[in-house]
Amino acid sequence: MIELNAITKQFGAYPALHGIDLTIDKGEFIALLGPSGSGKTTLLRIIAGLEVQDSGTVKLGGEDVSQRKVADRGVGFVFQQYALFRHMTVAENIGFGLSVRPRSQRPAKQAIRARAEELLGLVQLVGLGGRYPAQLSGGQRQRVALARALAIEPNLLLLDEPFGALDAKVRKDLRRWLRDLHQRLGITSIFVTHDQEEALELADRVVVMNQGRIEQVGTPEEIYMQPATPFVSQFVGETNLLPAANGAPAIYVRPHEIDIVPRDGEAVQVGNVFRKGGVWRIEGHLAADQRLVEIDADANLPPPASGDTILIRPKHLRTFAQNGA
Repeated sequence: MIELNAITKQFGAYPALHGIDLTIDKGEFIALLGPSGSGKTTLLRIIAGLEVQDSGTVKLGGEDVSQRKVADRGVGFVFQQYALFRHMTVAENIGFGLSVRPRSQRPAKQAIRARAEELLGLVQLVGLGGRYPAQLSGGQRQRVALARALAIEPNLLLLDEPFGALDAKVRKDLRRWLRDLHQRLGITSIFVTHDQEEALELADRVVVMNQGRIEQVGTPEEIYMQPATPFVSQFVGETNLLPAANGAPAIYVRPHEIDIVPRDGEAVQVGNVFRKGGVWRIEGHLAADQRLVEIDADANLPPPASGDTILIRPKHLRTFAQNGA
């Protein structure tokens, strides 16, 4: 179990984290999701010991490790930039963490080579141990980086936007592969990303961060379908902000939560219409105030044409008071 209690961090005059409290169960896959500057990478580095918090405690397995060095925390770390040693072979890169241990804790060279071969099989790179990083694709290099992090048999795996430098197709393939690998190994893992699709696809629970604070913690289903604050509603998934009557709070509604109706609806002037997967995405403006709205309509029915006027009615309303409740 990981317990973060009242973690704060400030860089000069900039407050990066404001009293973060978070508990992560053993074997969980957690995503820290948020925009740039939300504090997610700073929090990850504090857990690893690469940054020191100004106040608060970090407990791993019930022990306070706030003052422990990185090497003494039993943590594997995978960065966005692979950080592989160019002059070392793939197998040497994987075994590096074992080879630099103190002599009393260092396995024999043969054991390190055997561990590297075992991990090459685990990350599906059998036979590539003798190559150098420059001879691998980006996706293969990221798998080597992950294998190197696993070589030390960590209790906790930390991943800082590991797929950020890869193209969309490779990212999707590696996401699926990483989720399968986590289910096989069961290592507690924390994954930093600004990509909501990655977070919702990979994580058991998602921690949504904004401006150094946690906005919401929940399962992907909870985060998407039951956002706790206006920020979560707008940052995770797509959301329309519709006007409400009589000074009531604005209405937040997702494109798929809007019906096109024959009568008694809000008038929308249709602009762009295009196919988005299994639906028609209709972009238009509310006649009342020219606010842009997006609507998902049944792809099996003919869509309206640009310039048409349609009537819409939300089938699920979500509002937030000024305090975000």
